[in-house]
Amino acid sequence: MREVTAALWERDVIPDFRNPDGLRIGLSPLSTSFAEVERGVEAVAEALRR
Repeated sequence: MREVTAALWERDVIPDFRNPDGLRIGLSPLSTSFAEVERGVEAVAEALRR
């Protein structure tokens, strides 16, 4: 999961790694658009497929 975290940082998606296999993404509802959420979720899905 650490590799996924690193790959997401490279795509400007800022996750938080939690041992042993956790990945957390926090959203700010006032400043995060739906398009940004969609892009982030797609980046997570792609990183997990690798």
